[in-house]
Amino acid sequence: MRVDKWLWTARLFKTRALAAEAVKGGRVHINGVAVKPAREVGPGDELELTLGPVRRTVIALGAAERRVSAAEAAHLYEETKESVAERERQAELRRLAGPVDRGGAADQALPPPLRRWPALAIWVYRCCQSSERSRKPFTPTRGRRAAVSPRGRTSPIAGPAPRRAGSTNCRAM
Repeated sequence: MRVDKWLWTARLFKTRALAAEAVKGGRVHINGVAVKPAREVGPGDELELTLGPVRRTVIALGAAERRVSAAEAAHLYEETKESVAERERQAELRRLAGPVDRGGAADQALPPPLRRWPALAIWVYRCCQSSERSRKPFTPTRGRRAAVSPRGRTSPIAGPAPRRAGSTNCRAM
């Protein structure tokens, strides 16, 4: 069975795409050698996985044709004692280090709609910063010019490109 599919069926990764990405990125080694996603995994192979700061070493015991429950997936591999001890040591160090300040207080100052859409927050912030009358407010145009409506109002997002007069797709107006 392919290594990316085996990692997914053994529930070591949430999706097969994430498993394939980890294998391509060199974060999975079989018997000490970096491999490609198509490499076959068999019983007895030793896999070294690097998942963020955690490094796990597991021995493949079998394979499943499709993704199975977590209880059944636990029988597909066995984690080495050294790997379990190292993971527990790393978890203890993270627990003793205390909470990490990720700057959540500044984010909490924004109202909920702006927290959900950071691009909207940037747009509102830039609009509020343009206090001078001579400077036009920021409008996201997605790489296109702003469209002008028949009433003279500008739309922040332009519609489709105007058609040429001689094209066959144009309708007479």
